Amino acid sequence: MADSSDVKGFYNKFSDEVLLEDFRRVNLRQEAIKELCDRYVPSGGRVLEIGCGVGIIAGHLRHVVGGYLGVDISERNVEIAREYVQDSRFEFKVLDVIEQSSELGFYGLFDVVILPDVIEHIPKDRYEDLFAVIEQHLEEPGVVLFTFPSPEYHDYLKANDPSALQVVDETVED
Repeated sequence: MADSSDVKGFYNKFSDEVLLEDFRRVNLRQEAIKELCDRYVPSGGRVLEIGCGVGIIAGHLRHVVGGYLGVDISERNVEIAREYVQDSRFEFKVLDVIEQSSELGFYGLFDVVILPDVIEHIPKDRYEDLFAVIEQHLEEPGVVLFTFPSPEYHDYLKANDPSALQVVDETVED
């Protein structure tokens, strides 16, 4: 299993090699996540995005949210997101939400927590901790949006294109 520095290093490189492409081309998974956000993020709502990447979803939410905190383990992702979304209602922070969850307390509760294609990149033995963090920082009633690749797609990658898998890449069952 990869340690924290391996994961951070992977995603710092991944930003430049993969994620920046989403500014230049249509990513159908990102488009589907945007549609979910349009459906479930209330006007003026407060959003926590765990694994905010380079800010693609944050940029999409500019027209609707009242407050936004995007966290990512990658310094490079956060740097790019800050450049892309320059709005006083938006804050981006380098943060491991499980290991540094106490830092979220400064931001109050959120109406929506979004994990866009992120849960599969968290080790399964940490899910209980992750869910506890989400529950602690989610307003009642609140909404949690999870997206993740299907188990079949994940199995396909393992068998046919293992180089496309990330440093931590779990199969998530529905």
